[in-house]
Amino acid sequence: MLRPHLRTPLSHPRLPPHTPPHLLAANRTKMSVSEYIEKTELAAKVEAAVNEAVKARPDEPLSFLVSGE
Repeated sequence: MLRPHLRTPLSHPRLPPHTPPHLLAANRTKMSVSEYIEKTELAAKVEAAVNEAVKARPDEPLSFLVSGE
């Protein structure tokens, strides 16, 4: 008998129906990352910070990005 949490098979519309569970978990993680980036507008914020660094052309661009100067 299957344990209760294993009774319903995992599925995803873009993956074949018999995809191994470890690949399903990896796909959910990727989706979660995409959702996080979209939700927090992280890509736009990083792009804006990099554009500011390019305009300022500091000697230490990573320090510039971290400090938010």
